[in-house]
Amino acid sequence: MPRFYLDSFGESLFGFDKQTGKVFQTASKNVALERGFYDIDSNIDLEAVIAKNENRMRTGICELIDKMNPVTISKEARIMTSLFVALQFVRTKEYRAMIQESGGKLMTEKIKEDPQFEGEDFKVTMKDELAQALQAQTIAGNYAVPEVGWTLGHSLWTLLVNKTKVPFWTSDNPVALFNPMIQSGENSVGFAVMGNQTHFPLNNKLLLIILDPRSYDVPAIKVLKDPEQVLDENKLQLYNATRFVISSNADFSVAKKIREEDETLRKPQERVVLRKIATSGKPILQIKSRMRAPVEDR
Repeated sequence: MPRFYLDSFGESLFGFDKQTGKVFQTASKNVALERGFYDIDSNIDLEAVIAKNENRMRTGICELIDKMNPVTISKEARIMTSLFVALQFVRTKEYRAMIQESGGKLMTEKIKEDPQFEGEDFKVTMKDELAQALQAQTIAGNYAVPEVGWTLGHSLWTLLVNKTKVPFWTSDNPVALFNPMIQSGENSVGFAVMGNQTHFPLNNKLLLIILDPRSYDVPAIKVLKDPEQVLDENKLQLYNATRFVISSNADFSVAKKIREEDETLRKPQERVVLRKIATSGKPILQIKSRMRAPVEDR
């Protein structure tokens, strides 16, 4: 995560490790960068490319925070904010893990189609280096981020204004997708899926929700005066986080309670769902992202 983004949550930050249940004090400079995470080639400084793009895009975030109204911001600010959210989605450790899991599952199924492997029980795992390279291609390429940004920019935006004493949390995977309209038996989300919601905290008092315009009719601004409404958003960050939740407040009692009750927060879960779609010929393999937060909690 970019340091300027984390700085907006406060000078002193606290983290919650959902794997261990421990709370720790930290700072934006410690959370923002995992050394060597983007090191692919000594001739390519991907971190510098990301920082350059984020500094250009931050103008949109700053205008949205300043005006506190997604309707009154400029077209340029809307574009920059959309691209910023899209970039935060693909630059994380969580996204790389999704690439690795998706590739492994797809290759496993393709190999099992070969008659010589009939009845064999095995699993293909994508190498870390390949997942890293594919993520770098996604970040620096001219398709994924603009495509997701376009979808977000043409969606419905509502800004949550937190008037309570409970701060909004963020996490190491802050772009949280949620879909309360998922049909029974389904558990997948996506930016262009009917009913999708994209939740992104801007700071400890503002949170942007980008919604599927076909499914919702909401006001541009919603003021939250009930702490439970803020906690609902924080729970979404907790479930969506790869490991760490970040707050300007050291009180993670709610996170600890949920972690004790829900074992999925204590150990890694499947990130993607592989489906076979029947056709007149060979079935088509389809990969979908799993929704992390339970619908009944929202």
